[in-house]
Amino acid sequence: MALPIVPPRATIDILEYINLILDEDNQLRIVATDQEMMILAKLDVENTENGAVLVPAKRLNDICSALPITGKIEFEVDESSYNINIHTEKGGSYSLKGLNPDQYLDLPELFENENPLEAAENAVDGTIDTSFKSIKFAKNELSYLCSKTLISISKEDYRPQMTGMFLEFKGDYVNAVSTDSYRLTKAVLKSKTAEYPDDLSVIIPAKSVEYLKKRDSETTMSFISKGGEITHVKFAYDNLIFISNIIKDKFPPYESVIPSDNNITLDVNRDEMLANLGPVLLCANSRSQQVILSMTSDRLTIKSEDQEFETKGEEMINCECNHAPLEVCLNGTYLKDSLSNLDQAPNGEDNMVTFTFNDPDRAVLLFPKVEEEERSLLMLLMPVRLGNR
Repeated sequence: MALPIVPPRATIDILEYINLILDEDNQLRIVATDQEMMILAKLDVENTENGAVLVPAKRLNDICSALPITGKIEFEVDESSYNINIHTEKGGSYSLKGLNPDQYLDLPELFENENPLEAAENAVDGTIDTSFKSIKFAKNELSYLCSKTLISISKEDYRPQMTGMFLEFKGDYVNAVSTDSYRLTKAVLKSKTAEYPDDLSVIIPAKSVEYLKKRDSETTMSFISKGGEITHVKFAYDNLIFISNIIKDKFPPYESVIPSDNNITLDVNRDEMLANLGPVLLCANSRSQQVILSMTSDRLTIKSEDQEFETKGEEMINCECNHAPLEVCLNGTYLKDSLSNLDQAPNGEDNMVTFTFNDPDRAVLLFPKVEEEERSLLMLLMPVRLGNR
């Protein structure tokens, strides 16, 4: 549970260890960090003596993963040498070399106000700030926002403001936005019961988004500040606390990029388009990944060409288009990813997708034709110029 954030090759050796802390309540606390993310997990155990030790994370994980799923293990630590002995119920024995827990990093954000719900009575500077309202996400809500926006987060470090998910709270709904300047994703979560802050936004780094997309439990999100400025976000779920730093740069004004005058519409079955796009993309130029969407009122032709290797691909599917003929050139890989990212239609309806255009050189929007009442998803793709194919 803590291993996902332990770096395989850390610049500081101590980061390859997890901190195991056993207290008087027979509760084992497992702490891990990569200096950008922190995890505190809690497990109930049978305790004989309190103590703490640093354990090599990967080696311990490999041993535990190889052992039978069921059964108990006994963990012994020599506090003078920090040698660790692990015993299994069937007589197995394993030895590890641990380290003094005093060598671990100081993590005040993690241990002060471990329960975010207690923060309302115990807020101090440098911990959870109650001037920023805690937010409760129902099951699957946070993972939905993270999984949808992850594909268009920029990997370019020279634009740090675009290397994360922008969370924008607006009272009764929250926008989650990401962009790499070639594509943009906007996922909206509307709530009938939860009350979000009226005007609050943060950028969560991509690594944290990747971790959070796999967590589908009910989650409480709170904010850690110092000097009145948010420095970290804290997520509490199940028996875990996850803390991430934030990106302090200002997110680009994304609303100005989303066109409001796209009056050309194309409706097509998502599954059919994906099935036909894949083979055509195999014939596209490996560098440009260009595919052409050529539309008539009832037929969509998907074309690609690689002039260097003299390959071509073409498929046709049914569609409904209110303006024809029209040709638009897109990055085929981005188009495939965007289609795959759209939700399945609710209530067993056809997975119809709507594209909107203005002209071949302006941004293309795509979204499910039928959406859930409390969720919406918008994808934006920038067209590419027909060049070397």
